[in-house]
Amino acid sequence: MQQHWDQFHAATPADRTGFWEPTPETSLRVVEHAGLAADDLILDAGGGASTFVDSLLERGHTNLAVADISAVALERARERLGERAALVRWLTADLSDASALPEVRDVALWHDRAVLHFLTAAEDREAYSAIVDRVVRPGGYAALAAFSLTGAEACCDLPVRNYDASMLGEVLGPAFELVEAFDHLYINPAGDPRPYVYTLFRRVSA
Repeated sequence: MQQHWDQFHAATPADRTGFWEPTPETSLRVVEHAGLAADDLILDAGGGASTFVDSLLERGHTNLAVADISAVALERARERLGERAALVRWLTADLSDASALPEVRDVALWHDRAVLHFLTAAEDREAYSAIVDRVVRPGGYAALAAFSLTGAEACCDLPVRNYDASMLGEVLGPAFELVEAFDHLYINPAGDPRPYVYTLFRRVSA
């Protein structure tokens, strides 16, 4: 999987990928709903070359991490940010491996718009869930966005798993309760509609 994504990002300009957003307004809306302090840790799971971290820096957030399976994607983001890249922790990690992110703790908001729907095997989703359960602090949040039940069935030459809000809740398990869920129609750079479901869950038990 790492080789696939390294090759994809090496061959595809960030603003021509099927998931590019110049400004990720929908994700930022979810962050605002969580009501975080500026120094609360936000981790962008599968952030790659996304501009989400740029927008968070511009809004005054000071404790940021980006995790992605592709070192190529992370390097693209660092190059784009220039000197500001030093303000972010960059983590090359496979989030289908339960031992990933051993150095991460006390996450206030786990944000994922790009990973979970690619985990089509049950054991990969279980590993992902174990990571979220381990790193998100009590009272912290998980913001998950995925292709909806009416959304795309493949992306970037890979199959995906489609979701509704209750299915995303099942991945996280009973330690998290749903705070917000809504549908969003994303239009990709090629002009194609891509229906998503966005959710915000809060950790309510250890």
